[in-house]
Amino acid sequence: MNHGNRTTLFSNGNGFIALNAPVKIKILELLESGPKSFDEIVKHTDKAKSTTSVHLNDLRKCELIKETPDNHDKRKKVYYLNCQLIASS
Repeated sequence: MNHGNRTTLFSNGNGFIALNAPVKIKILELLESGPKSFDEIVKHTDKAKSTTSVHLNDLRKCELIKETPDNHDKRKKVYYLNCQLIASS
């Protein structure tokens, strides 16, 4: 899917947040199918770990995603959606 000039509107329960950042939208779309590890997200976005980490932190600060320790390795985190897709244009 082309994430270029696209704006997507999400609701996190506290309000609405519009995103037009392709990587952030790609991460949220990936998480629609369920929680994912950091490594899975990095692989899917095809971006550097540092870049992916910045995007995840931004999404977490906006309360669009949440994180929890991995059940198999407490040093790692698993990310999941804390929002709903409202509209996309």
